[in-house]
Amino acid sequence: MSDAALTRRTLLQRIAAAALAASLPEAVAQHVHQEAAAETAKTGTFRPQALSEHQFATLRALADLIIPPDENFPGGAAGGTAEFVDILARHSGRMLELYTGGLGWMDARIKDSDGTSFLAAEPAAKERLLDQIAFQRNSTTDLAPGITFFAFLRRMTVDAYFTSPVGIKYLGYMGNIGQSKFEVPAQILKYVISHSPFANDQG
Repeated sequence: MSDAALTRRTLLQRIAAAALAASLPEAVAQHVHQEAAAETAKTGTFRPQALSEHQFATLRALADLIIPPDENFPGGAAGGTAEFVDILARHSGRMLELYTGGLGWMDARIKDSDGTSFLAAEPAAKERLLDQIAFQRNSTTDLAPGITFFAFLRRMTVDAYFTSPVGIKYLGYMGNIGQSKFEVPAQILKYVISHSPFANDQG
């Protein structure tokens, strides 16, 4: 494995650890978007490797419910939430467990009430479930896992969307410049290390 590949993998591991702890700034999130764009460019389609196709499609649907499309801009799915999560989940067992567990909980919950998966459910059924788990005040023993997961998913969707090309355009920010090669700026490494379990290893 080349030094560049090892450095990229290590950086993504640390970004995943940081994402579990806090929202990611635009400069850090850009590396995940660049990774997704590079993969998509190879075949024209992003193919999930950590998530199943069903989980990936469910995340895309959820992203559009969290940030709905309007007449001027596409919704959350276009911001690359599912791609963002899949790439980070490849480098973090904790991230993968959080999403497979959370999406599994949502499917099981809606199957109990409507006999189908979240992705295949009618819009009204999806809305009922999201209304239950969107607010901490609704927390019960049964709903607590869904509420915790959905709070994390909303944050990740916002992080992914507003650091993506479509989200940056939505904000009207024009200073983002693509890079022709992968480099790891020192300030990004400093951020992700300080917000990850590796922080205490930097004696």
